[in-house]
Amino acid sequence: MAPTIHLVRHAQGVHNLSVENEALRDPDLTPLGEQQCAALRASFPHHARITRLAASPLRRTLRTC
Repeated sequence: MAPTIHLVRHAQGVHNLSVENEALRDPDLTPLGEQQCAALRASFPHHARITRLAASPLRRTLRTC
């Protein structure tokens, strides 16, 4: 069986709220970003079968995973 590949962008981070925040080096998630993560978890009911994961080391990305 061919592998399935899912590409996921990080949830909303503080840097997404305003242009001034774009300079933040490692912004955290916003409350909406936390909700987006919960929705993402719910949409991947078979997450225990994921065999490989690649992610940026930034907080917003790691917290989305």
